[in-house]
Amino acid sequence: MTMLLASRFFLLSLLTVISTTLAAESISLSVTLDKSWEILDANIQNQQAIGSQVTYHLKLDQEVMFEANKKNTNSVFAISLIPIDSIESIKSAKNYLIKNKLPDPDTPYDTATQSISGIAFDKISTTIKYDPTVTTLEQSYATFKDSYIIEIYTTCDKNHPSCQEIHNLIKALKFNK
Repeated sequence: MTMLLASRFFLLSLLTVISTTLAAESISLSVTLDKSWEILDANIQNQQAIGSQVTYHLKLDQEVMFEANKKNTNSVFAISLIPIDSIESIKSAKNYLIKNKLPDPDTPYDTATQSISGIAFDKISTTIKYDPTVTTLEQSYATFKDSYIIEIYTTCDKNHPSCQEIHNLIKALKFNK
């Protein structure tokens, strides 16, 4: 694989913002990322380009997840909306998420098998607290629905700068009430 241009290594010009809001049976997302990322799976409502940054306005529901790929790499960032009734109970889901270990930023992940973060929404709080230096998942829960979990999946090649980009994105991820 060809190495990306040097400008791709500046974190400020990379993946910067995701916000979500509740809308009927779906979540609307605003995602701002640089042009080195490509949207693979999403319901794009509209998009706006400013310089090297593109802001996508998306809808996420049970059928459509948000998935982006860093061009010319194996790096992927994806968000899925999962109904609670597909797992044992909201309590077991919360316990799984709280006990889940954070991956090393330099370790490749398999998106089909490993969830690195997630939120069960139960009317408590508003933001993910994500720190790749800790060994247990720190998080709080945001108001959404009692019937869904949002799961975040990633994959990246060992030591690739996009691993850190993905960590920075998750650290900044917020859900609006």
